[in-house]
Amino acid sequence: MMPLTFRRDESLYFRILKHFSPELAYHRFADSRWRFELDGPMSDSTYKDWLDRAPLPPTARSQNAHNWRMGYDDYLRPIIKDYLLQNTNSKVFSIVERKKLEKILSDPPPTSDNIICSVFGIFTMAYFLNEDWR
Repeated sequence: MMPLTFRRDESLYFRILKHFSPELAYHRFADSRWRFELDGPMSDSTYKDWLDRAPLPPTARSQNAHNWRMGYDDYLRPIIKDYLLQNTNSKVFSIVERKKLEKILSDPPPTSDNIICSVFGIFTMAYFLNEDWR
C-alpha cells in the first residue's frame, strides 16, 4: 500500500501527470505550488527549475476567484459536452448512463459542486479510456 504522505503531498499526482504530460506537470499555477515543493525543490529537481515553477502572483480578481477545478463556465461547458457526447462508442458509457449524462450536460449548468466534480471525473475517465492522451 502507498503511504498516505505520498498521496497527501501531491507527489503521486505530479509524477503521473509528468509521465503523461510534462508540460502540464511543470505548468505555473496561480497562487500555489505543488505541496511537496512548498519548502524547496524536490530531490530530482534543480533550484533554478524550482524557481521557474514559482506560482504566478495573485491578482485582485484571483484572490476572490472560485476554485478553478469548479470552473464549469460558458467557455468550458460546451467543450466538455461535445467531447463526451460526440464519442458515442466511448468505453465510458459502459459505466455511465449516456441519457443521464446528456440530461446533466444539456440542462442549465449545474450549481452543485458534487455534480460539477462528477462531470470533470467523467470527462477525465473518458479521456483516458478513449486513449486521447497518447
